[in-house]
Amino acid sequence: VILGDARNNYLAPDASALSALSRRAKQIVWLVPEAPSRWGQGDSAIAVYRPYVTRFLPAATASDLERAARLLVRRSR
Repeated sequence: VILGDARNNYLAPDASALSALSRRAKQIVWLVPEAPSRWGQGDSAIAVYRPYVTRFLPAATASDLERAARLLVRRSR
């Protein structure tokens, strides 16, 4: 599980570490602390990371985090 906004401050994104991790992990879930409407805008590098991530989930509010946690628990059973 990764928590972050996937923004790179306009630097070149480097997905090599995430690529290596995705080969070893069963899944990668990325919790993004901003609204999905902002994903992919400005300096967001979500599009670069998307091939290596199983699922991106919004985590901007406590309710979002609770929803994501419940979803992850259900999928792990």
